[in-house]
Amino acid sequence: DEIETFSLLKDASATAVYGVRGANGVIIVTTKRGKLGKASITASYSQGLQEPSQLPEFADSYTYALVWNQSERNDGVAENALRFTPTALEAFRTNSDPIIFPNTDWMSYILKPLANQSRANVNITGGTDRVKYFASLGVLTQDGLFKTFESTYDYNFAFNRYNFRTNLDIEVTKTTKLGVTIGSQIGVRNEPVTKDG
Repeated sequence: DEIETFSLLKDASATAVYGVRGANGVIIVTTKRGKLGKASITASYSQGLQEPSQLPEFADSYTYALVWNQSERNDGVAENALRFTPTALEAFRTNSDPIIFPNTDWMSYILKPLANQSRANVNITGGTDRVKYFASLGVLTQDGLFKTFESTYDYNFAFNRYNFRTNLDIEVTKTTKLGVTIGSQIGVRNEPVTKDG
């Protein structure tokens, strides 16, 4: 929302202007400037959803116990000394005692399937013959993918970013122009803290 144009310089055109520092190419970004006329206000808002691109798949408790016992058999452990007894295997298979022999899908338990993301921006531009201005204010909010439970801690890693930019073009005299740019970007990451404070 703040960019007017961007261009890519490469090869001789980049090294001619930027020397050795431009040997790999240069990207030139030009931000928007004020224009002659009444103040013009533009606003934009977008809403999106984010999800994990890929999560590992884990075996359930019954399959894990079977494979563990098989690995011990391959190492020469006797049948009566295997880690998981036939009773434990049956309890995992039937889920008859979920407290002692649980089968928890931790990815589904801890992570939300989707998280919100929103972005808002307001631009103001205008100017007179002597002073032209452009101002932009933007906000990005991203919710985390961790579920929050009833506890004293908020484990949801969220992120908020605030952008501010002002470009002023002032014609001091007919031969002198002054350009001023003020900008800031602040990112705030919500890390686990107590909900009390």
